[in-house]
Amino acid sequence: MSQPPGYPPPPGEEPQPEPGFFAPPGHSSGPSAHPQPPVAPGAPSRHRALLITSIVLGVVLLLCGGGGTAAYFLITSVDRGGKATPTAAVDGFLTAVFRDHDVEKANKYVCADSRNKAALSRKIDELRSYEQRYKSPQYTWTTPTVQSRKGDTATLTVPVKITTADDRVAEKRLKFVVVNESGWWVCEVGEAE
Repeated sequence: MSQPPGYPPPPGEEPQPEPGFFAPPGHSSGPSAHPQPPVAPGAPSRHRALLITSIVLGVVLLLCGGGGTAAYFLITSVDRGGKATPTAAVDGFLTAVFRDHDVEKANKYVCADSRNKAALSRKIDELRSYEQRYKSPQYTWTTPTVQSRKGDTATLTVPVKITTADDRVAEKRLKFVVVNESGWWVCEVGEAE
């Protein structure tokens, strides 16, 4: 009884190669003949499996690399909007605090490491409380002066003057440390010596 190609012979019968399948007709296969096992129809070959694995690995790497790149741009875009010069950063901060009394606007000039909305809100509230004791206070300042600049860090000073409607005048010199991180940002504010 003959089995279809690729199936084992019935028990007790020696396997015979089929003509044109493993050996030429009339050639008997001896113990040295090593025929390749037949591949079942629909089973992927090694080449195809390697190709599929390579494609899947490429897609995974693309997604991971793309996700990392997207995360980088998302994080850096949060801090976009720093000013073109140290002077512009300080001037914008002064305007937001002393004239606008706007915490959100002031935070747009503060570097990421120094942003503290609660502390800035307290300072602006103190400023409002101070202003209630005087008649129509007005704040003015000159263009901030760069005292020193080393790489991406600059120190600026500026005198801030308050003038009231009843001709009272007070002045305080402030010192700012600004850094360049995709634009200039205010990182420290204190009294100048």
